[in-house]
Amino acid sequence: MTYSDRVRAIALAMDLRPVIWTRLNTQTTFDTGDFNINAGTISSSQIINNWNNIMNNATTINNGFIVLEHDLYEQTVEIATGYILPEALAHQPAFNLTPVVTCRGLTLADAYVETND
Repeated sequence: MTYSDRVRAIALAMDLRPVIWTRLNTQTTFDTGDFNINAGTISSSQIINNWNNIMNNATTINNGFIVLEHDLYEQTVEIATGYILPEALAHQPAFNLTPVVTCRGLTLADAYVETND
């Protein structure tokens, strides 16, 4: 996944910086697919299976990784807070869970905050 010059221009105009989640190759992406749950094209169990695959691949990375998750729907938030986040927090050896904005050397005050209801 890459982003186009159009996305770059819009982000620049909005003073935002695009972030891409981890991809090991064209088949191995750190995206749980949770965005598709509202359309009914993925189930909760498939999202959890995708997460487990991500965790299996994460052990091959020694410089950190970004997992794509969405908070657009109640179901995705419930899966993230009820399963994915607790699993990540319990991982041994422990992960250093860090907001992307912090990884970019910025403060939490610099983070994008959605204001749309």
